[in-house]
Amino acid sequence: MSITGIINRFFDTTVNVQRRTTARTSTGDLSETWNTIAANVRATIQPLSISEESALNQGKEFVASFKAYMPDDVVVIKNGDRIVDTQTSKIHEVIGVQHYQAARSDLILGHHYKLYLQIPRATKS
Repeated sequence: MSITGIINRFFDTTVNVQRRTTARTSTGDLSETWNTIAANVRATIQPLSISEESALNQGKEFVASFKAYMPDDVVVIKNGDRIVDTQTSKIHEVIGVQHYQAARSDLILGHHYKLYLQIPRATKS
Protein backbone atom coordinates (compact mmCIF):
# COMPACT_ATOMS: atom_id res chain seq x y z
CA MET A 1 0.00 0.00 0.00
CA SER A 2 1.31 3.46 -0.87
CA ILE A 3 1.83 6.27 1.66
CA THR A 4 -1.26 7.99 0.22
CA GLY A 5 -3.41 4.94 0.92
CA ILE A 6 -2.16 4.73 4.51
CA ILE A 7 -2.87 8.40 5.15
CA ASN A 8 -6.34 8.24 3.60
CA ARG A 9 -7.23 5.27 5.83
CA PHE A 10 -6.01 7.13 8.92
CA PHE A 11 -8.38 10.09 8.42
CA ASP A 12 -11.78 8.55 9.16
CA THR A 13 -14.08 11.59 9.26
CA THR A 14 -14.50 15.01 7.70
CA VAL A 15 -14.65 18.28 9.60
CA ASN A 16 -15.35 21.94 8.97
CA VAL A 17 -12.95 24.50 10.43
CA GLN A 18 -14.57 27.67 11.74
CA ARG A 19 -13.05 30.96 12.92
CA ARG A 20 -14.73 33.63 15.03
CA THR A 21 -15.11 37.13 13.63
CA THR A 22 -16.46 40.18 15.42
CA ALA A 23 -17.92 43.33 13.94
CA ARG A 24 -19.84 46.36 15.15
CA THR A 25 -23.54 46.57 14.41
CA SER A 26 -25.22 49.80 13.34
CA THR A 27 -26.05 50.48 17.01
CA GLY A 28 -22.42 50.02 18.08
CA ASP A 29 -22.82 46.61 19.70
CA LEU A 30 -20.36 43.82 18.99
CA SER A 31 -21.68 40.99 16.84
CA GLU A 32 -19.85 37.66 16.93
CA THR A 33 -20.16 35.10 14.14
CA TRP A 34 -18.42 31.85 13.21
CA ASN A 35 -17.31 31.61 9.59
CA THR A 36 -16.32 28.34 7.93
CA ILE A 37 -12.78 28.79 6.61
CA ALA A 38 -12.34 25.19 5.39
CA ALA A 39 -15.06 22.65 4.64
CA ASN A 40 -14.95 18.86 4.40
CA VAL A 41 -11.37 18.48 5.60
CA ARG A 42 -10.20 14.89 6.16
CA ALA A 43 -9.40 14.32 9.83
CA THR A 44 -9.56 11.97 12.77
CA ILE A 45 -10.74 12.89 16.28
CA GLN A 46 -9.78 10.70 19.24
CA PRO A 47 -10.19 10.95 23.01
CA LEU A 48 -6.98 11.55 24.94
CA SER A 49 -5.60 8.63 26.91
CA ILE A 50 -5.62 9.04 30.71
CA SER A 51 -1.84 9.56 30.78
CA GLU A 52 -1.97 12.15 27.96
CA GLU A 53 -4.82 14.00 29.67
CA SER A 54 -3.13 14.18 33.07
CA ALA A 55 0.21 15.26 31.56
CA LEU A 56 -1.39 17.93 29.39
CA ASN A 57 -3.91 19.36 31.84
CA GLN A 58 -1.88 19.27 35.08
CA GLY A 59 -4.92 19.84 37.28
CA LYS A 60 -6.23 22.88 35.39
CA GLU A 61 -9.95 23.45 34.97
CA PHE A 62 -9.54 24.46 31.28
CA VAL A 63 -8.74 21.03 29.92
CA ALA A 64 -8.19 19.22 26.67
CA SER A 65 -10.08 15.96 26.33
CA PHE A 66 -9.64 15.14 22.63
CA LYS A 67 -6.92 15.18 20.00
CA ALA A 68 -7.34 15.48 16.26
CA TYR A 69 -5.08 14.98 13.29
CA MET A 70 -5.54 16.58 9.88
CA PRO A 71 -3.40 17.40 6.84
CA ASP A 72 -1.73 20.81 6.85
CA ASP A 73 -2.41 21.57 3.18
CA VAL A 74 -5.89 23.03 3.72
CA VAL A 75 -5.74 25.98 6.11
CA VAL A 76 -3.66 27.35 9.00
CA ILE A 77 -5.29 26.26 12.27
CA LYS A 78 -5.12 28.60 15.27
CA ASN A 79 -6.03 28.37 18.95
CA GLY A 80 -9.67 29.40 19.37
CA ASP A 81 -10.83 27.94 16.05
CA ARG A 82 -13.67 25.43 16.09
CA ILE A 83 -13.66 21.98 14.55
CA VAL A 84 -17.13 20.69 13.63
CA ASP A 85 -17.36 16.96 12.92
CA THR A 86 -19.68 16.69 9.92
CA GLN A 87 -20.72 13.12 10.77
CA THR A 88 -21.63 13.64 14.45
CA SER A 89 -22.20 17.45 14.44
CA LYS A 90 -20.06 17.69 17.60
CA ILE A 91 -18.23 20.98 18.06
CA HIS A 92 -14.69 21.07 19.49
CA GLU A 93 -12.63 24.14 20.37
CA VAL A 94 -8.93 24.15 19.47
CA ILE A 95 -6.77 24.86 22.54
CA GLY A 96 -3.42 23.62 21.22
CA VAL A 97 -1.78 23.21 17.82
CA GLN A 98 1.32 21.23 16.87
CA HIS A 99 2.60 21.16 13.30
CA TYR A 100 4.41 17.98 12.27
CA GLN A 101 6.55 17.40 9.19
CA ALA A 102 7.95 14.17 7.83
CA ALA A 103 11.66 13.60 8.40
CA ARG A 104 12.15 13.12 4.66
CA SER A 105 11.42 16.30 2.73
CA ASP A 106 10.10 14.33 -0.27
CA LEU A 107 7.22 12.94 1.85
CA ILE A 108 4.99 15.99 1.60
CA LEU A 109 1.95 13.86 2.49
CA GLY A 110 3.43 13.30 5.96
CA HIS A 111 2.88 16.93 7.00
CA HIS A 112 -0.04 17.28 9.39
CA TYR A 113 -1.48 19.07 12.41
CA LYS A 114 -2.04 17.54 15.82
CA LEU A 115 -4.73 19.53 17.60
CA TYR A 116 -5.75 19.47 21.25
CA LEU A 117 -9.48 19.99 21.61
CA GLN A 118 -12.13 20.52 24.23
CA ILE A 119 -15.89 20.70 24.12
CA PRO A 120 -16.65 24.45 24.34
CA ARG A 121 -18.40 25.68 27.44
CA ALA A 122 -21.96 26.96 27.03
CA THR A 123 -22.00 30.70 26.62
CA LYS A 124 -24.49 32.93 28.41
CA SER A 125 -26.92 34.76 26.16
